Amino acid sequence: MSIISHTMRNILWSGTYAGLCMSTAIGMIGKITITRPVVPLNAISHIFWGHQAARSACWSIKYTASGLLLNQLACIFWAACYETMIGRKQPVRFSSAVAVSILAYLTDYHVVPRRFTPGFELVFPRTLFPWLYAALAGSLVAGVRMRQRMS
Repeated sequence: MSIISHTMRNILWSGTYAGLCMSTAIGMIGKITITRPVVPLNAISHIFWGHQAARSACWSIKYTASGLLLNQLACIFWAACYETMIGRKQPVRFSSAVAVSILAYLTDYHVVPRRFTPGFELVFPRTLFPWLYAALAGSLVAGVRMRQRMS
């Protein structure tokens, strides 16, 4: 297997698992804070559907599935950054995942246009953002550790 295909496989494995963990964390934070786990997942799909996505409190293909897909793609992207940063280091460092999650926050809320933010600002107070991005850091570490166990 070439090094590029091996790297891509690693990124897809760890990014997919990180995305599943992050979606779970987003839903749990939604359940705890606004009593509806689906609302923040739907809010992610504002990229496609506008702000009405964040007002939808029902599970749907339109809002929920597209929100989950967008979150999954974002997690794969951030996993690629994380995998590149850690290389083949053992053990996996949480500090590197924190650095990537800080970069994700800065990108999400200070670089990209508002239409392309994760949509968390539509449903959560900013005081919860550190928890959301800590969840991203934890998800990235979990993704790499799961991939390493599967190898």
